[in-house]
Amino acid sequence: MLCHGNHDPLGGWSAVRRWPDNVKVFSCREVEAVPIFWQGQKVATVYGLSYDRQEVRENLVERFGARPELASGTRERGDLWIGLLHCTVGQQPDHAPYSPCSLEDLRRVGVDYWALGHIHRHAVLSSQEQWVVYPGNTQGRSPKPSETGAKGVVVVTCEGNRVLGVEHVPTDVVRFVTVSVDVGELSGTSDLSDLRRLLVQRAELLLSESAGRALILRVHLTGRSHLYHLLTRPGALEQLLQDLREGGESEESGLLWWESLVNNTRPPIDLCVYEERADFLGAFVLQWKKTRGDPGQLAAVKEQLLSSAPSQFLRRLGGVKEERLVELLDEAAYQVVDALEANEE
Repeated sequence: MLCHGNHDPLGGWSAVRRWPDNVKVFSCREVEAVPIFWQGQKVATVYGLSYDRQEVRENLVERFGARPELASGTRERGDLWIGLLHCTVGQQPDHAPYSPCSLEDLRRVGVDYWALGHIHRHAVLSSQEQWVVYPGNTQGRSPKPSETGAKGVVVVTCEGNRVLGVEHVPTDVVRFVTVSVDVGELSGTSDLSDLRRLLVQRAELLLSESAGRALILRVHLTGRSHLYHLLTRPGALEQLLQDLREGGESEESGLLWWESLVNNTRPPIDLCVYEERADFLGAFVLQWKKTRGDPGQLAAVKEQLLSSAPSQFLRRLGGVKEERLVELLDEAAYQVVDALEANEE
């Protein structure tokens, strides 16, 4: 059974000239029903609808509800109804709202199990009498959040027209993994070789848990430490990444590629300590704290940033969201206080 979505609409180009005879490609004109037989007995009916173009903004779930048997609930005994559709359920900030619908829209249609496409993360949205499941994709494709972690298929256990449960079974052979490593674990050290050893240990642990899969690893370095000053030196992070890549892994450990290191560390200072000081640093920290907690001031910062920051910088941000603004303010505050404290010394 094949249901086309926004990446491969029926109205677009296809690299497949002809599918095998046992592959059913659902139409984009109307919801089709395909009966499934096992040992001569009908056990299920699959309902599906494909996209005719990439950007489908219509709620296609309503077309399923227009089928008389789904609207009335009239079915043969033991006939499991399965709905196959590419759609966006609810608010999905990281995905374009193609065929947007709500969970209630899906529940109103008399389908026992909705197998949905579009969102690449496995998710069970409903597990009551009507199941709504995103199986996710079978193989991660990049370090994007939606592509990381275990990828696979969903095995569904049924009895008659009742779904008893689902199991996500990994099928990926290469796994994209993003982890955070707190450099504060290396208390008292100011040597990047210690950090390298910590990263290698963390990678070996991940490999031991990967069941033989190759890993593509992105590491976010966090925490407050004296290592901050070493990591922010020009070229230091790039050199550490190169050293890790050249280190390699044994065949017993498995294949690992260090995709990137992201430095989110902070200098070893506590900004809140400065709040009681009656000097410039005290006033600065109080203003920082007030700004990051005031939606109005954050909006003003955003407006100023959009009007004055270089376009290349804004593209690197990937959009100026409130959460990212707060991160930028925090980063700037730590840099200012650390630099001023260093000058006083």
